[in-house]
Amino acid sequence: MRHEEEIFGNLKEYKVWSDESDLKENDTVMLVNSNCEFQYDNIKGCFEKHSKDLMYCYVCELELIETDLSDYVPERSTNGGAYAFAECKVVKIIEKSY
Repeated sequence: MRHEEEIFGNLKEYKVWSDESDLKENDTVMLVNSNCEFQYDNIKGCFEKHSKDLMYCYVCELELIETDLSDYVPERSTNGGAYAFAECKVVKIIEKSY
């Protein structure tokens, strides 16, 4: 788990960003490596094509389900397309903000 936290960040207080307003405990969210410079909608599991801000931020405790590190290259993972992805279950929603 330590290696995944280095890649994705603190899963005990993870900030889930989305345009969706209906995240619930036990839902599944998708993560991209924490040093990625592009906006990533964690509920939809996709990068935002436009430079708009994602409206909702949920601070959540997450449980790692699965990772995909097959294309991950740390030196290129900020904006070079060599990203790491993970699927997580929402264990607890600590806070929701707009």
